[in-house]
Amino acid sequence: MLKTLKSKYKFLIILNTLLSLIISYNILVITLINEKEFIYPYNTSFVILMFYAIAWFFSLYQLFIFKKIGLQIYIFLLVLGIIMNIIGDISSFGKLMTILSLIEHLVIGSIISLSLYSPVKKYLT
Repeated sequence: MLKTLKSKYKFLIILNTLLSLIISYNILVITLINEKEFIYPYNTSFVILMFYAIAWFFSLYQLFIFKKIGLQIYIFLLVLGIIMNIIGDISSFGKLMTILSLIEHLVIGSIISLSLYSPVKKYLT
């Protein structure tokens, strides 16, 4: 059973990665480039979001290889992302991206629950 739980855990991380790639592409490439006065490498929003995205994918990789630091970074970035969503303008997100974001947050909740309250937590080193 534990082997099945570990494989489901890894599947959730892969699913989270795929959803995050789609959402990140939409935010970083489509939304920011379509903004007026966007100067590609010098846009502050772009730089901040790139650092956030890199840290997010790093935390997913760390979770995939069962490192506890990955969970700590993951939860920190989740809280930071919620704050950025509150501060930022998400009105241009669109219906599809909103649905994908909601699905992603369900997956995030599952990953955190499994990491903290299931036998998987024994494997986080």
